[in-house]
Amino acid sequence: MAPSCQTVTPPPPLSTQTSSPEPLPSTTDSGTTKDAELWFDDGNIVLIAPDAPSKCDKVAFRVYKGILARASPVFSDLFELAVAHPEAATPTLPAHIADEDDHLFDGCPAVTVTESAIEMRHFLRALFQSGVMTLRVEYAITRQPFARLAAIARLAHKYQADALAAAAFERIEMFFTAQQNPWVKDLAYTWKDGLESRKEECALELKHNDAMEAVNLARLFEKPLMLPLALYMCCVLDSYLLRNGVPREDGTLEKLSDDDFGRCMRAMLIMTKEGYAHLRETLEGRPAPTCAQEEQCTRRAESAASEVWGYPFSLRHVFLRADKRGSLGRPNFTWGVQPTCLDWACTACKNQRMNKSTKMALAAWRLLPSWLSLEDKPSR
Repeated sequence: MAPSCQTVTPPPPLSTQTSSPEPLPSTTDSGTTKDAELWFDDGNIVLIAPDAPSKCDKVAFRVYKGILARASPVFSDLFELAVAHPEAATPTLPAHIADEDDHLFDGCPAVTVTESAIEMRHFLRALFQSGVMTLRVEYAITRQPFARLAAIARLAHKYQADALAAAAFERIEMFFTAQQNPWVKDLAYTWKDGLESRKEECALELKHNDAMEAVNLARLFEKPLMLPLALYMCCVLDSYLLRNGVPREDGTLEKLSDDDFGRCMRAMLIMTKEGYAHLRETLEGRPAPTCAQEEQCTRRAESAASEVWGYPFSLRHVFLRADKRGSLGRPNFTWGVQPTCLDWACTACKNQRMNKSTKMALAAWRLLPSWLSLEDKPSR
């Protein structure tokens, strides 16, 4: 005989976080699953979140009021209200934070929140397992995924858990407010190398698509110095993604505001023009004053320029520049274009073109805020 809808299967014993297998989740007849990791048998509050991506089923987290209240004034006010008005059956969060179907779950007061279970799990893990300090970059042992830090920062901001929000947001802000050096450092670094070096320095795992969410986090946390680099990285995304957005870890679509989308569209036109000028001046410039084979370098420069225009790449990459470290030691252009652009040139012409390319990349960095219609400039 099937159990009645009031019957709840007891949760499995909580793991002691050793090498023993994780407990399996327990699912009730109502379609609400007890989280296998964040279900404490002696907890005194249950948070119920929709499960992603369908959000039809739900996940229950049984945790402790005291820790939530200490970290979040929003939860603290909620619990104080419940004490002051014991006639209320269950505590209730504001409408913009929770649904209205709060109830008892497994004999414990329960609150249904609107965040996905994936993001709520990131938030609660930071409070009840890893701790706030482990999120800070100075205590980093391994790189943290951008999606995890972004979810913690966003929820902590919403619930006014300021210490947690600051710790989670630190690495993201650090990455996007870098000075020009990591990106246009010298001829020994490509743009891709600069990205990898900066991610290592910030102990952050980040994909190019994450730039769109970084823009929205910069707006949320009022950090305008993040915007030039974050919006630039959006400009070189696929046009479909730029207009329609990219999915977060839980499937929620992350999109730019209309204003920021407009900034990117206007900047892309400017950057296309500047990218073309950058390549043209690097490859088609006059030979160096000390060139020992002027006629030959001029003719070969024209041939190399014709070769480059045949490669499929976006001229919006304004930090595209000559680099000494091509395959087999040959110079190449970053962002996937790898013709032997300068191996035809004499040493004087090669150095002249590389230096010019780097100077143009530095100029592009300084002009980036104005191209993106931003009042604030990146730190230098």
